[in-house]
Amino acid sequence: MSNKFKVGIDPLDVMWRDIKAPSQSVKLDATNPPSAQAFKGGSVLSFASNPNQKVYFNMQLNHDWKMSTNLDAHLHIVLPTAGAGAGVENVKFDLTYSWAYIGYEFPAETTITATRDVQNDPANTHIYFDLGDILESNAAGTQSEGVSSMLICSLERDTGVANDYAGAVYLAEADFHIQCNSIGSRFEASK
Repeated sequence: MSNKFKVGIDPLDVMWRDIKAPSQSVKLDATNPPSAQAFKGGSVLSFASNPNQKVYFNMQLNHDWKMSTNLDAHLHIVLPTAGAGAGVENVKFDLTYSWAYIGYEFPAETTITATRDVQNDPANTHIYFDLGDILESNAAGTQSEGVSSMLICSLERDTGVANDYAGAVYLAEADFHIQCNSIGSRFEASK
């Protein structure tokens, strides 16, 4: 058989992609919201070091998602002021989510937390902040129920962490890396 139409990717291979919540698309908390901050010709959200500040967003999984796999949650942040380099300076974020397949009740929330020491991070640099895995086992439903599952999420800077970094943290985007094994689904509501 000819390799004339082979493009170098086995259709059964797993690939990765992002599903995104840019900082301009999130809903701000009514009590303690981060503030909009002009930055490098655009806009980001500025999370202060006190009090805790929170945003809300929803994510829908694409039809190309490899069902039953976990999601890798992370942030894209910037420090407008470099870490001091003189000792631990922690930034902590809490991501809370509830994940349901179509036709299932959203379950109780699950929270994952991550802390990063930023003492050696330079100012105005794009930082990848890994939050950890969102476990598919916490979703309500199973893969046989179809595609387009939804996550309802909140993200909070937790300033109660030991040795909290005293500066602002700019959020450019929250997103999840997802594993994909197709270019879509063969049916509208199922793979």
